[in-house]
Amino acid sequence: IKRRHAKETQINMHNTFFCVSTNQTKFCEHLGEILLKYLKNSKKEDIMMFFEWMLDTYKGIKKQVSVHSYKRRLFQIYHKSVGEDFNDGNKDILDITLQYINGYLTIQYNLDTSEKEKPVMNVDDVYLVQHHLYVHDTSIFPDERQRIQLALLILLQAYTATRPRAVQIDDGTTRTSPTLHYHTNLYYLQRLGISAGFMQLLSPYVIRRGAGEGVEAVASQPQLQQVMGHRDAGVYQAYMNRQFQVDTIAAFLGRPSANALMKAASHMSRFVDSRAPTTASPEELAKLRDSSNLAQLVELRDNL
Repeated sequence: IKRRHAKETQINMHNTFFCVSTNQTKFCEHLGEILLKYLKNSKKEDIMMFFEWMLDTYKGIKKQVSVHSYKRRLFQIYHKSVGEDFNDGNKDILDITLQYINGYLTIQYNLDTSEKEKPVMNVDDVYLVQHHLYVHDTSIFPDERQRIQLALLILLQAYTATRPRAVQIDDGTTRTSPTLHYHTNLYYLQRLGISAGFMQLLSPYVIRRGAGEGVEAVASQPQLQQVMGHRDAGVYQAYMNRQFQVDTIAAFLGRPSANALMKAASHMSRFVDSRAPTTASPEELAKLRDSSNLAQLVELRDNL
């Protein structure tokens, strides 16, 4: 099954293409070259030189995964501009480029190779936030309709595994009431997570990962791809829970696995602490008011 990229993915790719192509244009100007001509005649050494120039020019690039992202986008720009893959059937070029990033560039520029955990929200986590929303949450909404909307959207995302704004029903009419914007919903969701004691921030994507995890357990790869709306089955690898959910001790000893314990230990609620403070104490606020750094930032903001 090969799907077209989702609309939001296409927008993201367009923005990334613009960023990488802009940097590639600056690089060609630095060398006194014309971009399209330079791309057509590029060898693996030219690609390596571009990565090194990027790291020398933009000091904010600190992670190895960022360089790999630039590599993928650059090869996509090459394919779009030249009309063929960069390797042109020679996979050794891609392997050499990969080794160059993972080896020389990582050591020379001290790139961070750590992986950021991608939280996954399973059914127990959803029960927890829903219960907190209706029973314990004291947060103020413009009106209580937003509380019902938030609960509904959490369930909708969990039941459909869709991206934000992916589910649309056009009945030919235009509503006159204001719409609930994505960032407003995100704010409500994150506020709810903090209030419930979650250490990691909630977002629609942590629910989507949990829904995908549930579908993967009962469906085939093509069905999982269809539900998640991915272009190919390999994309789901980026959504997988980084925490192991296999009881290796039970597997080694040949005894029944503690599945419930493994699930509880590999999802977001393992960090929940309902006693965690959600606001700053009066003492902390007093320290902030007396902070010289804060005063400088306020002055800088006021002078903008």
